Amino acid sequence: MKIIIGTAQLGLNYGITNEYGKPSIQKSLNIIKKALDNDITTFDTARAYGDSEYILGLAMQNYNNLNIITKLDPLSDINKITSNKDIYKMIDNSINTSIKNLNLCIIDTLLVHRFSHYNNKIIWNYLLKNKIDEYSSKNSVKKIKKLGVSIYYVNEGIKALKDKNVKHIQLPINILDNQWFNKDFLNLVKNRSDVTIHCRSIFLQGILISSEDKWPKLNNINSLEYVEKINNLINKFNLNNKIELCISYIKSIDWIDGLLMGVDNVEQLNKNIEIFKVRTLNKFEFNYVRQLFKNVPESLLNPSKWK
Repeated sequence: MKIIIGTAQLGLNYGITNEYGKPSIQKSLNIIKKALDNDITTFDTARAYGDSEYILGLAMQNYNNLNIITKLDPLSDINKITSNKDIYKMIDNSINTSIKNLNLCIIDTLLVHRFSHYNNKIIWNYLLKNKIDEYSSKNSVKKIKKLGVSIYYVNEGIKALKDKNVKHIQLPINILDNQWFNKDFLNLVKNRSDVTIHCRSIFLQGILISSEDKWPKLNNINSLEYVEKINNLINKFNLNNKIELCISYIKSIDWIDGLLMGVDNVEQLNKNIEIFKVRTLNKFEFNYVRQLFKNVPESLLNPSKWK
């Protein structure tokens, strides 16, 4: 498993626990350089992440070893469009803007930002037409090497893994989220070695490593109770802090290829690189965490549902 730098924080005021806002362009470039100096070469961005594509594009002027994963525009107005031609135009605009911002000729990996866009075959089939095919003679006009999906739910993962055109999946997982241990999903993962799986939200937008006052105010959610359970796990497993707990749990899942970590500054990146060396949990510890958090409400697991 390797570290993937998530860049939402570089382009937006992102995360419920973010107290400082997005860093300056120079500070963002310093973060990228520091990552590259530590052999971290994969960066995750999106059309919806403010300036992050542009900042990565600036870095591309000085470094040629960046591997960039970006996402299609959320296409918020898609439901108002009735003409396929207009939908194609929106998609082309998103792809061309990403290519321009990132200083690329071809996007290595493009994900649909919303799973509804995968289900919309007008969108998905048009993306397939733009994907390079090793057997095609028309690759010179195509702009995408690999396609993938960004998902929230295990049923979406099952559907995506049944599609041979999906080569990349990004999903949220953390110590509270047990949905990904579904047997059907895991069997498909086992048989799709051609699919790269990256995980995000291992700190659940920072709340899992914060005090209870940083947690969202949700009905029937006792933040203090969750924080106390997390603190008890740190002591029980003889770990140093909450970050180590979250990372050691994820590192114990062998089907995850990359772990997205967003950072606000170089110092934070340095700490994350060091903490990433933490041991994995043993089988007893891992199952203990799963049992402890086996019935967490979806309202807490999905930040889009937070007020």
